[in-house]
Amino acid sequence: MAVRQWEILACIACNWLNIVKVEREKNAKYKLSHTI
Repeated sequence: MAVRQWEILACIACNWLNIVKVEREKNAKYKLSHTI
């Protein structure tokens, strides 16, 4: 049971990090396209 919870938490953390990365890349591209 405890192992299952850790797996779920790890999955959520991984997905969250991917979302943050994608958002940062979007923001970076947005800023670049608007500064030129």
